[in-house]
Amino acid sequence: MMKIQIKNLGALKQAEITLGDLTIICGGNNTGKTYATYALFGFLHGWREVFSITIQDEKIRQLLDEGLLIMDLQEYAEQAGQIVSEGCQAYTKQLPKVFAAPADRFQETAFRVILDTDPIRLTGRFERKMRAKNAELFSIIKSEESMELAVTLLAEKEKVEIPTDVIKDIPQGDHFWPSVSQSLHRQRRTNWSRHFPQGVEFCPQSSA
Repeated sequence: MMKIQIKNLGALKQAEITLGDLTIICGGNNTGKTYATYALFGFLHGWREVFSITIQDEKIRQLLDEGLLIMDLQEYAEQAGQIVSEGCQAYTKQLPKVFAAPADRFQETAFRVILDTDPIRLTGRFERKMRAKNAELFSIIKSEESMELAVTLLAEKEKVEIPTDVIKDIPQGDHFWPSVSQSLHRQRRTNWSRHFPQGVEFCPQSSA
């Protein structure tokens, strides 16, 4: 389940929208339907950019020095509510860019996402390699039913310069946010471009 709470956005003073397989937003002209759908689309398009998850510098040094870092995913899962809340605040500040409008129009705006993330399930298996130019930098592996993520250094530090920013990007993947990602990916497949007459905006769920 995913709910959106919006305050003081265009003509909308306050609204709460529960998104499902089929979401219909009804209302008269100039009541804020388009504002709501544009704000939601912008969030679904760039949510990873506003969800800030950081790896401590000491863990980065451990990976570079020892070549292996074991990360406890439960530690990050317990912070999910706070991370989502802070991400929504950061996204609200980006609304002027989303709407290509002056920032003073959004001074009183609030955009909040409520996700059914309790409990976050971390049961799936994940494997990925990160590359830079022609060199493989890291492998990232999570075993099924495991609560740990193993990050292994593949490149030789003497031969390849490894920017710490690449390491800090590791927590932005779906292996950290399985249930969150599933919910957001599912909503992102929605077709937001179909508009119907008589004050209805129709958001059908894609079958893909």
